[in-house]
Amino acid sequence: MALSQVANGDTGLQARTKINAGLTAVDGLTAAVDIPGLNLLNFKAGQFQNARRGLASVQTAQGRAIFAIIGDSTSTGSGAGTGTSQVTDANVLKPSRWLADMITGKAGMQTNVEMFLGDGGVTTGAGSTITAYDPRIVLGTGWSFSGTGLYANGTTTDAVTFTPATPVDTFEITMANTGSVLGFTIGGAAPTTGGSSITLPSTTVVSKTIITGASASLAPLAISRVSGTARFIGVRAWNSTVAPKLDVITYSIHGTTAGIMVNSTGGIQYGDIWKSIGASLYFFNVMLNDIPGTSIASYKTSISTACDLARAAGGDIVLVVPPAKNGVTDAVFQTYIAAVKEVALAKDCTVLDLYTRFGGVYSAASGTRWYYNNGSDGTHGTRFMYADVGRAYADLVSAL
Repeated sequence: MALSQVANGDTGLQARTKINAGLTAVDGLTAAVDIPGLNLLNFKAGQFQNARRGLASVQTAQGRAIFAIIGDSTSTGSGAGTGTSQVTDANVLKPSRWLADMITGKAGMQTNVEMFLGDGGVTTGAGSTITAYDPRIVLGTGWSFSGTGLYANGTTTDAVTFTPATPVDTFEITMANTGSVLGFTIGGAAPTTGGSSITLPSTTVVSKTIITGASASLAPLAISRVSGTARFIGVRAWNSTVAPKLDVITYSIHGTTAGIMVNSTGGIQYGDIWKSIGASLYFFNVMLNDIPGTSIASYKTSISTACDLARAAGGDIVLVVPPAKNGVTDAVFQTYIAAVKEVALAKDCTVLDLYTRFGGVYSAASGTRWYYNNGSDGTHGTRFMYADVGRAYADLVSAL
């Protein structure tokens, strides 16, 4: 359904009626097709009911929507910044930020990026700090990270602060329940609603709470440990006094594989965390670090599980084939692409083929424009590569 079919003057009921009618009509008529110009395989509008409802909801000012990028260090933006592993200031150059900018630029839809989930793995072996990667986040004494990117503190009452770059008044805090107590302030003052502290149950699950400030501002949110072993995962912030926007968020871990990212067994795992986002659309990068170490059978099982997790969370999913990787032959890469296609057909979802987009072999994409360190890295992109990945994401969104 073309979003222009919904008039901005429609009431909420009128808008939703048109949205649902349009979705039903398009879903009934559209067959899956490959779109080589957009590097899309098995694309069908009917696979994107949730994403299209989300976009229409934002366009008609009926509510917010979330699009999420799930991936590894290439989703974090490693290689686009400066310093060791070039992750310093890379947060603003990762694919999701380019996607947000392009949705606003191409479609005129306002997006919001005042959020973070985990640490992107930038503090685990990448030679950086979370503040160097994302200056909005500052860790007080006693705070560190677990493997899943959880912010943890069991010793001090110091805070993690998040200072938004644009005015916000509402903060959704995603937490890891451990029986601890967390405290909150906004600009040094108690929240207007939601309470200044929360006691988390001992049950090990992901939970959320929302607090608000007196008005939209750049005042920092401070999350502190009051007692116990405090753990939280991230923050999504927005300005409730303006029209709803499309929130674009990333959850990524350096060196991860598809199997790791879909794990949801035993405590709070990666799959639990990204499922908790509740996105209308997930871009699942499927995964550079699997090639060639993961067996094809295990690879297909993990990708299939990702489809199930996204849909259980109320979202649609795109399986993203990574660009070429140094040291891996085309023949090896093609076996993994074939596995992704097989799962996509079985699960009725779209594949975004970045391998073909960037030339199909490592040597075709290894110039300094695409891979950092004059192309010798062979895994992590420059800002130019990530901008083009963001454009590929945006082209898919435009096709909805």
